[in-house]
Amino acid sequence: MWFYWSCYCQMVALQRCLGYKVSALVVDDEQRGAKIGSQLLNFAENYAKAQGCDKIELTSGLHRRQSGAHKFYRNHGYQSDLTQYFMKKLS
Repeated sequence: MWFYWSCYCQMVALQRCLGYKVSALVVDDEQRGAKIGSQLLNFAENYAKAQGCDKIELTSGLHRRQSGAHKFYRNHGYQSDLTQYFMKKLS
């Protein structure tokens, strides 16, 4: 059986302070509920703290609401600032 999970994070400047940004956190559908996402998020948070960061930010698209991702983040203490990001395709 093949398992897929990943977490991509980076140090970024967040509103006048050094913070940490989780750009993607993915757990295979078949592995959800096994606490893998929580472990990845906890690792990112602990790593950010060890680097001296006092904030962590993550992005999650509106389409992820239906998958339960937003509830997952709220259950881990994250609050939405209702920021919307805009993109323009340059082709």
